[in-house]
Amino acid sequence: MNRGGEGHDPLDQAGGEGYIGCARALQGLDYLPRLGGISTPALFIAGSGDGATPPDGMRAMHEAVQNSQYVELDPAAHISNLEQPEAFNEAISGFLAENTG
Repeated sequence: MNRGGEGHDPLDQAGGEGYIGCARALQGLDYLPRLGGISTPALFIAGSGDGATPPDGMRAMHEAVQNSQYVELDPAAHISNLEQPEAFNEAISGFLAENTG
C-alpha cells in the first residue's frame, strides 16, 4: 500500500533499518499513566482485529480519559478508516456533532 503517493511512502523512505528502529522505539512507549490528565473530549477508535493497537489497549486508554468515547469497528484491523470507511466516518461525525458547537 502506498500511503503517501507515488514515491512518497514514508516506510519506503525509512528503509528496513529505519522501520525496525521506529518499531523498537514504540515497543517501550507507555503514555497510559499520563492520559488521566486529558480533559478535552477524546474519541478512541479500534479495529476488532488490530494486532498493533489491540482493542483492549484502546479500551484502557478510553477508560483513563474521563471525557472520552470508545468505538470498536468490526471487522477491521489497524487501518480501520480504510477497512470500514462509512462506520469510521460516522463515528467521527457523531463525536464531532456531540462535542463542537
